[in-house]
Amino acid sequence: MFRLYGILLLLLVSTSITAQSRSGIYLAKPSLNAGAYHLIYKDTVRYYELSDTPLIAYFYVDTIIKSKDKETGKCKLLIKFSKVGQKMFGDITAGHLQQYLGFVVNNSLLAAPQIVEPILGGTVAVNSDFSEQQVYELLQEIKKLKQ
Repeated sequence: MFRLYGILLLLLVSTSITAQSRSGIYLAKPSLNAGAYHLIYKDTVRYYELSDTPLIAYFYVDTIIKSKDKETGKCKLLIKFSKVGQKMFGDITAGHLQQYLGFVVNNSLLAAPQIVEPILGGTVAVNSDFSEQQVYELLQEIKKLKQ
């Protein structure tokens, strides 16, 4: 966690969900329900119930940049919110401390990090176990959602 820059590092893993079509950032709650949205992390399946509506839509994302994490060498996405999105995301993270956010794109739960501090800088760094091709496809899907 880099408080100075307001960057939240997230671990992405390949996932799928089994409910209606969703995209956006949702409030996520750990669950024992095997029918809930799930993500696979280090060969362990974790289940999450998501809020009915997103807390923030990808419409409020200004730019998405793919890069490599200097420490791990894995793909990383930098998600920068627009001015309005920055305020919204800051308020969301400040108002939901110790809770989880579910990053969902086209029916896939990508990550469900716990909010440990408000993220006021408007930028989120998402570290990924995805291949370069998967990151490229993810970037394209989020860009389509912004249109």
